[in-house]
Amino acid sequence: MTQIAEKKKYKAMFILDTRGYEDGIETIIDRVNAAIKKVGGGSENVDNLGRMDFVRITDKNHPGDFYIQILIDGPVSLVQDLNNELHLDKQIKRIFITEEK
Repeated sequence: MTQIAEKKKYKAMFILDTRGYEDGIETIIDRVNAAIKKVGGGSENVDNLGRMDFVRITDKNHPGDFYIQILIDGPVSLVQDLNNELHLDKQIKRIFITEEK
């Protein structure tokens, strides 16, 4: 009996920490897209939301950073696999992933 892997749609928000890095935002987006493909997902839409201020500022010298939103489709394990893949990347400050209904 063949099992068909269930695919779901997700909305992922990435907060990027660009302090002290020469890489452009597009380079970071390419790296995130490569990680999504590596864990079996596909990105449908990438929105660079630009630089936004943080709601709660913990460092007065760093009041905000760049936000990226990506619509992703992939297996149920995508959330955990993507977090595991990107958790050591110092340019990705936070990852928020929600399932689209």
